[in-house]
Amino acid sequence: MHHRAAATAVVPPKLEVREVGVSFATRNGRFDALAGVSMRVAENELVAIVGGSGCGKSTLLKVIGGLLPATTGAVLVDGRAIEGPGADRGMVFQSYSLYPWLSVYENVAFGLRLRGASEAAIKERVEHHLAIVSLYERRNASPHELSGGMKQRVAIARALANEPSLLLLDEPFGALDAQTRARMQEFLLDLWGRTRMTMLIITHDIEEAVFLSNRVYLMKGPPGRIVTERTIDLPAQREGGVKFSPRFNELRRELLAHLTG
Repeated sequence: MHHRAAATAVVPPKLEVREVGVSFATRNGRFDALAGVSMRVAENELVAIVGGSGCGKSTLLKVIGGLLPATTGAVLVDGRAIEGPGADRGMVFQSYSLYPWLSVYENVAFGLRLRGASEAAIKERVEHHLAIVSLYERRNASPHELSGGMKQRVAIARALANEPSLLLLDEPFGALDAQTRARMQEFLLDLWGRTRMTMLIITHDIEEAVFLSNRVYLMKGPPGRIVTERTIDLPAQREGGVKFSPRFNELRRELLAHLTG
């Protein structure tokens, strides 16, 4: 009797970047911003891309977000090639990018209104996500009444309210002071722990990358390219104190050596 082996479905990664290159025409000739960049992010993973200024990491995130076309290569989300921006990818930038004339509530509701959601659906989703980022009590405030950390939490709530399957964060805490930045890093880890949303964060800060992520890709450029990938084997439950552990400092030194070597 012959037994046929059961077929196993291969689940594609949430995000796959395949040999992406980006070139611009300048008055001095062609400028290659990215060259042959390949990387993956699995479902529910929190991955960081770290690199110095000008290495092309923000350009790469814009390509993944669909804001900039790749010259060569492809970006796939759930196995499908992207064509421009999509509701499956939420983006959070370094600048708070809130509408100053709208309340906190209306800022978070903005994308839902554009998509024609009902008022009942908007109310439910906005209030839910403001509660997630602990800003429900400030829902009627104006952005100018909020601290920098609060503004970024509103921006994150706005991205989450559109229910993306992938959250892209471009230096989200770069404009914050050191103390607020540390608090926001812990907030993001807590948010990831509660939602298990797939996240890709761009940062120039190696310590931030090690603290936040499951894996780190290190970029150098121009042209931007991935030079190493590192699994971060720290406990899944992390608090600020882990930054003083021997393993944390070992990982930080190892990545720094790759970046400066």
